[in-house]
Amino acid sequence: FAAAAKSCSPLWFCPHHRRCLKCECQSCEDCRFTRGDGEHVRLLATRLRPKRIVLDFDRTLASTRSGAVPIIGKDSIDDDLFSLIWDHPEACMVVTRNRHVEEIKNFLAALDVPRIDVHSLKRPRSKAEFVLMGIREKECKAESCDATTEQGLRTEKNEGGTTIMGNKKAQQLDEGDLVLFVDDTIAELMERD
Repeated sequence: FAAAAKSCSPLWFCPHHRRCLKCECQSCEDCRFTRGDGEHVRLLATRLRPKRIVLDFDRTLASTRSGAVPIIGKDSIDDDLFSLIWDHPEACMVVTRNRHVEEIKNFLAALDVPRIDVHSLKRPRSKAEFVLMGIREKECKAESCDATTEQGLRTEKNEGGTTIMGNKKAQQLDEGDLVLFVDDTIAELMERD
C-alpha cells in the first residue's frame, strides 16, 4: 500500500488501487467511492437517480464549520447542491453533527431552499447507521463520493424492500434503490458494518 498518515483507518484503503482514499485523494468505482465537488455530486445524482440523497451540513451543503450556527449574510450554501435539492426535493435530507437544527432550517428557508428534513446526531451514533436503518439486514453495496472540498458521497444499494425512518413520511426503499451519502469527512462515509 502507498504510504499513509498514521491517523488513517484501514477502512480507508482501497484494495483495488492499493491507496488510501483520503491521503491520495483517490476515487474507486469498485469501492463505489468517488471524489468531486457539488457539481460532481449533482451530475452523479442525475445519472444514478437515487431514492434518497443524504447531505452533511457543515463544510458540505453550507460554509459553516464545527457545528456553528449558520448566519445569513455570512455563510453560504453550495450552488450545485442547492440545485440538487431543487431537482430532487423529495429525496434529499440533511444529517449532521451540528446541533442547531432549527437555525439550520431557518437558514435554508431564508435562502429559498425547498423544505427538507434536518437531523442532528451526536457521537458515537453513526450517520450511516441512521441513514440506512433496516437496510443492513440485507446485503447491500456501497458507493461513495468525495468532493474537492473533502466532500464525500456514500451510496448504499438496497437488496431488499426496507424503510428508512426519520423522514416526514418514512420512505420505502425497494430492491436496487440507491442512497447517496454526501459528507466532507471520510470517517463518516467509510465505517465498519
